[in-house]
Amino acid sequence: MSLIYLLFFAILNFLIFVFLAKKVKLNTKVRTILFSLLLLLLVFHFLVFSNRGVSGSHFLHLLIASAILIVLHYLAILPILALIRINKKNASHIALKGFNYIRFYMIYILIYLYQCMSILSDSAREHFNSIDIII
Repeated sequence: MSLIYLLFFAILNFLIFVFLAKKVKLNTKVRTILFSLLLLLLVFHFLVFSNRGVSGSHFLHLLIASAILIVLHYLAILPILALIRINKKNASHIALKGFNYIRFYMIYILIYLYQCMSILSDSAREHFNSIDIII
């Protein structure tokens, strides 16, 4: 069952990466399949796995972690713009490449690793099962 949640968040984070980073080109058929699979896994979470899977508060917490990818993607532009403003002549500076590497790859990998550890950890599951969420 954890594998389904790992697959869900892998697809979600990959689709966020595709739309924000524009480093991977997907044709419409592949996008449609990924969105359909994402929707199917989301429906499975609410209908089939609601009692046995990850709790609602834990799932919402992990969705917020994926939403943080969007926020961090745009916040990481600020140091890049500051570097370009300070050093206009050398736009391919090593620090600029480093910030772009962190922005396009490391943030996505670290958020997904956090989600994996949270899904696979029994103590995290128990913690979120004890929390009541108000929506």
